[in-house]
Amino acid sequence: MLFMSKRKRRKLKRKMIGMAFKASVIGAALLYAKGVKKGKARSKAAPATGYKKITADEAAKLIDSGMDLRIVDVRNEGYESGHIPGAISVPSNGIMNGDVGPLTDKDQTLLVYCHRGFKSKEAAQKLAELGYTDVREFGGIIDWKGEIEK
Repeated sequence: MLFMSKRKRRKLKRKMIGMAFKASVIGAALLYAKGVKKGKARSKAAPATGYKKITADEAAKLIDSGMDLRIVDVRNEGYESGHIPGAISVPSNGIMNGDVGPLTDKDQTLLVYCHRGFKSKEAAQKLAELGYTDVREFGGIIDWKGEIEK
């Protein structure tokens, strides 16, 4: 290599860099495939966030299905002015401090909402971190097309 021209050395260097890149891509793919075989890859049902984001329409279908679930209103204020029928109030500021109130069954499906969808995302993530296994966040009550009770 010492007796090569600059041009040949540059060409060889580029070729070696390309080969190293390809080797790293192949290595990463093999490691990923190994993780998939062992069941370590993430599934669509369990996103990296720890909870599942669904639409208000999907939430309405789950409620109508008669499935055993809890509808959780995480607004710190506003529950009394109108909420989804059957919803319980568990304020997000309490959830963020680990106070989950009446949510004792960590395997029960939780449908979480707030006013616009920001606090519900935070609360859903915290609930997942606290060990709740089926947390589904559907945004805010402003997206809700169904009945609201006072």
